Amino acid sequence: MDDRVCRYRISTDGLDGPDALDAFRETHGRVILRLEINPTDGVPLNVDMRFRSLPGLGVAFGRSSPTRNDHTTALIDSDDLVFVVMTSGNRSFRHAKREGTIGPGEAVLTTAGEAGTFFGDWSSSVAFRLSRDMIVARIPAPDDAVGRVISARSPVLSYMLSYAQLLDSENAINSAGLGRSIVAHVHELAALTLEQDADVLSRADGVRAARLHAVKTDIMRNIAQHNLRLDDVAKRQKISRSYVSKLLAEAGTTFTEMVLTQRLAFAYGLLTDPRQIDKTVSSIAYEAGFSDLSYFNRSFRRKFGTTPSDLRGRTRDEADR
Repeated sequence: MDDRVCRYRISTDGLDGPDALDAFRETHGRVILRLEINPTDGVPLNVDMRFRSLPGLGVAFGRSSPTRNDHTTALIDSDDLVFVVMTSGNRSFRHAKREGTIGPGEAVLTTAGEAGTFFGDWSSSVAFRLSRDMIVARIPAPDDAVGRVISARSPVLSYMLSYAQLLDSENAINSAGLGRSIVAHVHELAALTLEQDADVLSRADGVRAARLHAVKTDIMRNIAQHNLRLDDVAKRQKISRSYVSKLLAEAGTTFTEMVLTQRLAFAYGLLTDPRQIDKTVSSIAYEAGFSDLSYFNRSFRRKFGTTPSDLRGRTRDEADR
């Protein structure tokens, strides 16, 4: 399996005139999205979508003006499952089994193998195109969940969106096997969301991986805090400090080691950035969360085999060439 993320974008931005918009609806609507896209409420068609895909998983980040999107029988080309999470606005849906409306933070499972309609006002969403086989391995009858609105309070949706953001980042996949893990975890999280099983939820590998990612992201976002504490991270993530410690232990590290690793990596990035060349080593150490310059120098040399000053000197030499 290729771990690289495939990226592309479609947009009506810059299109002018009915012929251009008709061509967009034909090429991008019917061929790519497999939808009949029709503007409503007298508002000109305005669509912007980013796609990120790996084998077995596709994620679409979309913004749309008021439209009626019909997935007709003639446009059915697979039986993949599509999990749609609204991030703003409201969209109503209608198909053979159920109909309803989802608002900000809510989600619904749909299927590409069945005709249906989505319509509504200005809105944005994140849609996960899932492998039916991978979902069936966890939920034998996923179609029973099609059309059921998932509450914005579901504890798993935020983790699914976290993986979507990871795929959307410029350097999302940078190691062999990571892509396979992301695909597996997203399917695990989607299945758990549909099952609504709290006991399974607390044990799931996908949830643990997503929570670990959230903990690491929290540490990185707050790395400059000199008094960054395990209790604070646990409180922000709404889990116990013992569970945070357990997650980190399963990853082969501790909270103290993780914070030190992230701080050193952050400092290394600043020291090798030509745009930061005017900053002193001490100011960079402080910005990375170190309050003791001697400790920073010792830790940095132990980690990277060179001193911060020597690394800064090489960066300056390269910038002067």
